[in-house]
Amino acid sequence: MPTITLRLRLHRPTHAKIRRYRELVERTTANAFNLFAAGRPKGLTSRTARAYLAGELPSAVINQALRDVAAHRDVRTFRVLWPSFNNQNLR
Repeated sequence: MPTITLRLRLHRPTHAKIRRYRELVERTTANAFNLFAAGRPKGLTSRTARAYLAGELPSAVINQALRDVAAHRDVRTFRVLWPSFNNQNLR
């Protein structure tokens, strides 16, 4: 599977960058809902969690979504799960 590399300047985004970030938000939220519907399986990594993905996501975003879903145990739904990443872990 090819690596997805994103370089976004978010302080002055173009329409393509805005569209790409919205896709990341939608896919991350859909991933959280899929993990929640599957009963929050334990021991997942970015590679094994790809079965629950609605679309392609970078592994750093998947790992952060796994941490967020595991941390919020009492949540029944997520309104929006924002993709969290920084320059060190997004490649």
